[in-house]
This record gives sequence, structure tokens and C-alpha cells, in this order.
Amino acid sequence: MVTKEVQNCIDACNSCISAANACLAKHVGKEAMRACLILCLDCTDLCSACVQMLGRNSEFVHRVCWT
Repeated sequence: MVTKEVQNCIDACNSCISAANACLAKHVGKEAMRACLILCLDCTDLCSACVQMLGRNSEFVHRVCWT
């Protein structure tokens, strides 16, 4: 069972993933958006890792999600 604070963080990460995926879908293939697309991919990678670590109460979650 996760705390309300942890669930709020998971929800925020999932919202970030959704927003980044929407941006990727809208701008994929546009060279002018290359830097933005790379940032979107970085965000989805990091947020996905945080969601997984938060969900299993990893002892290292504070090093990844709250630095």
C-alpha cells in the first residue's frame, strides 16, 4: 500500500508521461523540434523509472526521484 504522498507523485509522473507522449506524437519527424523530442524521451524514461521505483517502495527512490 502506498501513501497519499507517494500516490500523488506517481500520478504526477504519469501525467508527465502522457504530456510528453502527446508532444512526441504531434512533433515526431520535425527536425526543428529535435531538442524538444529528446527532452520528452528523457522525461518519459525518468518518470517511468520513478513510477516503478515508487510502486515497489525502492530504497533508492529518493536518489532518483527527489535529488
